[in-house]
Amino acid sequence: MFDENEAQFTRSKDITLGCDLSTFSLDDLDERIALLTEEIERMKNEKIKKSKSLDAAHQFFKS
Repeated sequence: MFDENEAQFTRSKDITLGCDLSTFSLDDLDERIALLTEEIERMKNEKIKKSKSLDAAHQFFKS
């Protein structure tokens, strides 16, 4: 029997690291990989911005 609650859970954009992946379909896994890849890129961009701000602060207080 089809369980709507389980289907909603597997298609959720909320990702819990370390969760059991055995219940996910190949498409679900691909979707999660894409979401995680986007999140990694978002974090890398934020890290670059923060690094530039820190460098600017160091330059300002060095003068």
